[in-house]
Amino acid sequence: YRATWDHQGMNKHAIHGAALALAAGSVAFAQSGSTPIAPAASASAFALPGSAPVWHPVTLNFRGPTTAEGADAPNPFLDFRLNVSFAAPDGTETLVPGFFAGDGQGHGAGNVWRCRFNPDQPGLWSYRASFRAGADVAVSLAPDDGQPVFFDGASGAFEVLARDPAAPGLLSQGRLEYVGEHYLKARNGDWFVKTGTNSPENFLAYRGFDDVQDNGGIGIIHEYAPHRSDWRLGDPLFVSASTGVDSKGIVGALNYLGSQGVNSIYFLPMNLGGDGQDTCPFVGYSKTAFDKTHYDISRLHQWNVVLNHAQEQGILVHFVLAETESGNENWLDDGAMGTERKLFFRELSARFGYLNGVKWNLSEENDFSIDVLKQMASYLDAVDPYDHVVAVHTHPNAIDLYIPLYRDPRFDAASVQYFRQSA
Repeated sequence: YRATWDHQGMNKHAIHGAALALAAGSVAFAQSGSTPIAPAASASAFALPGSAPVWHPVTLNFRGPTTAEGADAPNPFLDFRLNVSFAAPDGTETLVPGFFAGDGQGHGAGNVWRCRFNPDQPGLWSYRASFRAGADVAVSLAPDDGQPVFFDGASGAFEVLARDPAAPGLLSQGRLEYVGEHYLKARNGDWFVKTGTNSPENFLAYRGFDDVQDNGGIGIIHEYAPHRSDWRLGDPLFVSASTGVDSKGIVGALNYLGSQGVNSIYFLPMNLGGDGQDTCPFVGYSKTAFDKTHYDISRLHQWNVVLNHAQEQGILVHFVLAETESGNENWLDDGAMGTERKLFFRELSARFGYLNGVKWNLSEENDFSIDVLKQMASYLDAVDPYDHVVAVHTHPNAIDLYIPLYRDPRFDAASVQYFRQSA
């Protein structure tokens, strides 16, 4: 269930890593309608051959408006919204956010709109797409906001196979879930006792990703050179169009961590204004409304190849959504829970929420108010269809942070920083 490409010498936004590496199963395309302002009642969908087992990602691709990651009228990330409702064999329905995927191969322009889904039951699943256009509609939670356009209403079905107990890593036992006990538990497997690392927090500042930049922080752009030898034939392989560095270092590092029993990695997907100032999912690193609402499709495509490989090594990915430096806390919406932060949360959930091991940490060494934390957790709950664990990190020994959050159903875990001073 993994296909890997090794292409070299292509331009920026040419991704070279397994367009199907994480879509190891049913893939469907829905044809677009004839105009951008009317629903396409005649939209048809078809599934390509092949089915995935339970707990393996299924990817649906729809053909919609042709646009680009730098477009602003409309903004493809903010002014279109793809949601797909999946109906399980037992009738349970799950609403999953989708995203603009450029050409579907990692390039930043095209007409592919994608939804990644993680099925938890074998059998025949059906789906129905909602695709709507309107100012800032992507961050709206109201189902009828915006206008139905293009492939809105496209529907179809696909088969999911029985769970594969021999699948690698987290693909065999299923989603890690909070079940009211002290540890997470895999739905079809064991308790999860974290043996993870919280360093480096700029794990994604990797020279093998497209257009990674050092903006003057105290971190370094990594190559993980000692772990190139841990890369194995058949592992994902892509090459940065910006630097010519390939993926062997970061993929090999995950192989090494998994082989040593490390089952969690902690990282910031956006550290602008903070310590490292070298990691973000955006098209640019400036604190402008344009940069903060436009996403770099090639880099996110590469991130996905890497994070999917992490789950195959049995590694939970621990997203830390803000850090304690005020510049980072206030990078989005000046520290509030507004359009920029909502879009940030939605994009991360849509692109990576299908993974079986995800933890959302609202902030490193939190300085946000309790009210803002609750707004963050509420929005994550709304856009994350899998109810992944939500936590927030404390300052050293500041455990009182959790008193107003205790028994709040939006928070599932503690992330406590503790040290004991010597006498």
